[in-house]
Amino acid sequence: MLLLRLLLGRGQRALGPVRRAAGGPPGQAGPGGAGGPRGLADAGGTVPRFYKRSTVRAAGDGEWGVQLDQHPLKTPAQKPLVFPQRALAAAIAAEWEWQEANNIRPYTMPLMQLCSTAIDRMPLVRQQTIDNMLEYLETDQVLCREPAGTEIAGIQEENFADIVAWAEAEFDVELNVSDSLLGTPQAEATAEKLREAMVKLDDFGLVAIDQLAGSCRSILLGFAAMRGKIDIDRVLELARLEEEFQIKEWGMVEGGHDISRAEVRVAIASPLVMLQLLALG
Repeated sequence: MLLLRLLLGRGQRALGPVRRAAGGPPGQAGPGGAGGPRGLADAGGTVPRFYKRSTVRAAGDGEWGVQLDQHPLKTPAQKPLVFPQRALAAAIAAEWEWQEANNIRPYTMPLMQLCSTAIDRMPLVRQQTIDNMLEYLETDQVLCREPAGTEIAGIQEENFADIVAWAEAEFDVELNVSDSLLGTPQAEATAEKLREAMVKLDDFGLVAIDQLAGSCRSILLGFAAMRGKIDIDRVLELARLEEEFQIKEWGMVEGGHDISRAEVRVAIASPLVMLQLLALG
């Protein structure tokens, strides 16, 4: 519940790397379902609230969904938003219930966005998503370091060495680490092992690793978080290692670094919470 409150904290902005499902705001209205925000968002990203209550509903066949008043909630593509896990349905219902009395802010619904993307979009772009992530393997921040001999390079080695060792054992690969400005090329076999790991993920898992890799600037950190090698606080620390070093050196920019911290926290916490809820069975 603490993590859920973190995700639903007021004032958060839209997630960075997540690709919102096509069709507009989460759960856009359509025939046969409650849908979501109706009408265009204002300059602040809000739309009028059109329902009084959000509750969990039994969807049949052991699945659970969300209803707004008496209408079942659907994805933007008008697909059923249902899950085998009541806990995930309850968390999404809470995102809708905790909106303001008169307005809805879609950017404060990270679980709704992630699940809609997994249902609507990911089945159509699985291969493209995997290919895109692997394109950035050579610039993975765990492997592509600052120049040797600098203070930040020492901090990177101290913090990333365990991740490199874990990943090599976990995926049975040998990873190259360098401070080259051109990136750190990896063996073809390494990319193939990571590809195999991503192919095995279901659509929810692939949405999660995609967002984690983008937010952490690292596929390896994303997998380490998903597979329980590091907890959420540690992955947040590692994801922002270089930026926090710059803040220490040059100071924090109010309205810049603080907002970035909040955005990254939501972007990393939300897929991990989604996977935890899906694992409850």
